[in-house]
Amino acid sequence: MKKIKVCMISTAAYPLFNKKCLAKHGGAEIQMYLYAKELEKDNHLDISFIVGNYNQKNIEIINKIKIYKSFNPKNNSSILKKLKWILGYFKLLKKINPDIVFTTTAGGLVGIVSIYCKIFKKSHLHRTAHKMDVDKSYVKKYGFKGRLYEFGLKNADVITVQTNELKTIFLKNYKKHAVIIKNLWKIKNFKEKKREHILWISRCEKWKRPEVFINLVSKFPREKFLMICPKEHNDEKYFFKIKQIAESYKNLTFKEHISFKEANNYFEQSKLFINTSSAEGFPNTFLQACNFKVPIISLKINPDKILEKFKLGVSCDNKFINLYNSVKLFIKNTKHRKKIQSTQHMYLKKNHDAKNNSELLRKIIYLMVK
Repeated sequence: MKKIKVCMISTAAYPLFNKKCLAKHGGAEIQMYLYAKELEKDNHLDISFIVGNYNQKNIEIINKIKIYKSFNPKNNSSILKKLKWILGYFKLLKKINPDIVFTTTAGGLVGIVSIYCKIFKKSHLHRTAHKMDVDKSYVKKYGFKGRLYEFGLKNADVITVQTNELKTIFLKNYKKHAVIIKNLWKIKNFKEKKREHILWISRCEKWKRPEVFINLVSKFPREKFLMICPKEHNDEKYFFKIKQIAESYKNLTFKEHISFKEANNYFEQSKLFINTSSAEGFPNTFLQACNFKVPIISLKINPDKILEKFKLGVSCDNKFINLYNSVKLFIKNTKHRKKIQSTQHMYLKKNHDAKNNSELLRKIIYLMVK
């Protein structure tokens, strides 16, 4: 049987393949990396992966995955430079010559890939990663880039979403059915350590609402808090403001950047995990919290109501008073915390097992080339 050539694109995923690279990445990159690691086990699939420019070699082979260097596009670049990148992606995809191109997250690149696939009669698989990817807010916010993304969304052969809620929103807005593939996770074994701090970890973006967490810190002066908050280059002024405020609290430790492995270590030592985002798809940090048995207290985000349904933590209905009261309850009531911890691994194994969830993706890939 001829191998099916699948080319995955996630420009910020390179640090996950090369641990020496300390650049930042997000949850979407983690998922694409995990997909690649699972798909490469299938001898009938030939997996390639396009990443950005991290001063690495043009082509690297890591295990059986061919890693191709491309570009690090910037929003404020000139039209000429953007055209150069588009031609560069076309040239690289033509060289790889995949049967299926697999993209993720919202962005103009999704539309570019869709155009490439139409011209060269290839298949396009797109994984949405956020509510804004399907509810048209990205399209409305980003002008031409948003319209280019929407073109890709409308013309992709298969769209995947993370939850039933996102599937419903996508169907309402685009009159197309999406396939639910829940986020993958490989459960990591760990030894129980002393739970020292209350954790917040996310990129420094306004919709992540880090200032809400800092407000929470001020209400519990006797508790230790840890804030891991990588800088976003599109709003450095906001980052330095948050950092300055955070560092004024003696009971809050502020870290700008850590590796994925280091994040696991900090989860191991956490009493609680706090999420303050105004919108998300399905946070990978929820899975990390479950892996290390850290109850989740979320100001708003509660995909498919899993926090209460599977007893993983608490959703606070977007009210700070509920967030405050929930943290207070969990600090005082150790039994309540342990009750939540007892269900988290069971939920992970049943809903997010990497092998089982990647099997659904593998079946989709085989159907796409029939």
